[in-house]
Amino acid sequence: MAFFINKHNLTNRKIALLGISQATCTLLYVLFVATTLIFLIPTFEELFPEDGKSLVNLVLASGFIMFFIASASITGILVFGYPVILALHQQLKEAILLVSVTIFTIILFILILTIVLGILAIIV
Repeated sequence: MAFFINKHNLTNRKIALLGISQATCTLLYVLFVATTLIFLIPTFEELFPEDGKSLVNLVLASGFIMFFIASASITGILVFGYPVILALHQQLKEAILLVSVTIFTIILFILILTIVLGILAIIV
């Protein structure tokens, strides 16, 4: 960690690579969560019959909200964790650049996923 905090070692290239890697880790995490939810939701529907569904729905909705909060916290750490460390070490310019590169890469991933979704909609 000290390697990236040293002002002489943190070049624009390293900041760009860090931003891309942070966005890639965020994308991988989102894909993992989406895959988990896609496979878990049908399993929950099979486990619980129609009777008593209101209590089950309450527990499932509460669990989903807690899962969403935990997921947002993890994603926040992935995107803003290291820039906060940089800002605390008086490297505000590098922190802002890193957040900008990370968010730009995430937007690029969103565009790519949208294009893939459009292609899949045409094919399927």
